[in-house]
Amino acid sequence: MKSTPKRILLLSLSSLIKTLLVASFVLLFSWSLVQVAKWKSRKPPVTALADGNLILKADDASIQGMGAAKANLYAGKRNIGWWDNSSQWLEWQVDVDQTGTYRVMLEYALPSNMETELNLLVADQALAITASTSGGWDKWAELDLGEIKLTKGKNQTFTLKPAGQGVTTGIMNFVQLQLEPSIPE
Repeated sequence: MKSTPKRILLLSLSSLIKTLLVASFVLLFSWSLVQVAKWKSRKPPVTALADGNLILKADDASIQGMGAAKANLYAGKRNIGWWDNSSQWLEWQVDVDQTGTYRVMLEYALPSNMETELNLLVADQALAITASTSGGWDKWAELDLGEIKLTKGKNQTFTLKPAGQGVTTGIMNFVQLQLEPSIPE
């Protein structure tokens, strides 16, 4: 059979369509794998204790971004260590049982001569944090971060994110955030 320009065009279009279908399938399959991985890594929401306190622990956080941060046991505390890159952040899904003002406490460790700036992001609020040395990666300290207003609701995202860019020397060893209701509404 003689190849005509029309036949060549049809064969080319047919080949192009097959290639596009295969590429679309591969992209969709890859996207699906990413979504399944995200779904599997989701942690259950943090819920209030009997006294109304919310405890956002290292083990309950989802570590986001690229870097070496990981949950581990160090110096007797469960914490997120190896958090050495400002492109990583921590997230929790939280069920807030009551609207009100909450006092926020941070438990962490930082070596001598080191300071870290972070933001706690909740809904449309940002609580700026400056954590100074605790005396060493294995010396635990608590820091009163002030107050934040929370609204009752399920599956609210709480994010703890480095404020600066390009930090690669260590953010902190994070143990937990404790939110204690101080003024219920």
